[in-house]
Amino acid sequence: MFSSCSDDDVRNPVVGNWVLKSYSIQIPIDLNGDGIYSTNLLKETGCAVREVLSFATNGIVASTHTFNPELQIALKEDTTDEYFVNEICAEGILGFAAEYDQIGEESISYNDNIGTVRGNRLSLVFKNAIKIYNADFTKVIATKDLFVIYQKV
Repeated sequence: MFSSCSDDDVRNPVVGNWVLKSYSIQIPIDLNGDGIYSTNLLKETGCAVREVLSFATNGIVASTHTFNPELQIALKEDTTDEYFVNEICAEGILGFAAEYDQIGEESISYNDNIGTVRGNRLSLVFKNAIKIYNADFTKVIATKDLFVIYQKV
């Protein structure tokens, strides 16, 4: 079997399809109740995970089956590192399309976020994307960055 690459694919390593592999808020959680804590929500979620980002040579990125659960996170009362986490799965099929820009050889930008491409790995950081509430969910006491990793297929 032979395959070929276009000149655009060589110049722009982000062109192609990328599968969501990690969705991390840097807080160890055990949503599925198996006694194993993970910072990667994909290992704990009860929501369907089928997200694929597709970067085209025309500068458009599209997402199908976008993984976008609503997370409600609160610091447990009288603790500094124990959290209550509730996850609400998005209903239906979510998706989007947006323009992206290549920044140098290893970075892209879309939706006001910067992604880094290294080999077959695309990493994005969404600054202050996750709100952490007090124990009774009446006040935001902190925010956490969301770290997302995709693998090229």
